[in-house]
Amino acid sequence: MAFSVWMLLDVVIILFGIYMIAAWAKMKKTGKVNQRLLMRNGLLGRPCRDKQAYFEAVFRPTLICGIASLGTGVVSLACELLRTGSIALLIITFIFLAVALWYSKKVSDATKKYYL
Repeated sequence: MAFSVWMLLDVVIILFGIYMIAAWAKMKKTGKVNQRLLMRNGLLGRPCRDKQAYFEAVFRPTLICGIASLGTGVVSLACELLRTGSIALLIITFIFLAVALWYSKKVSDATKKYYL
């Protein structure tokens, strides 16, 4: 089995998915938005018009993005290890990209609505 850069990328995508799901679980447990999400958008310390509404706006998309990332990474890594390429992998990758863009849009819209 030969190592490839694509395998490394798959592992990074898997780790990102695990992080997103862990962030979602922490948000569910604490009822507060993940601090890294706020830092990434430069919102830490800024006043929020409605914290609960912002939480609800980013809560479910965080889980969906995490699951999509984890699933894409696992399937892609499996295809790399088994040396199988298929149209299904291409479709899954495009779905992942669509979910990532959708997640970014949801967080951006929530930020504009409740912070800016």
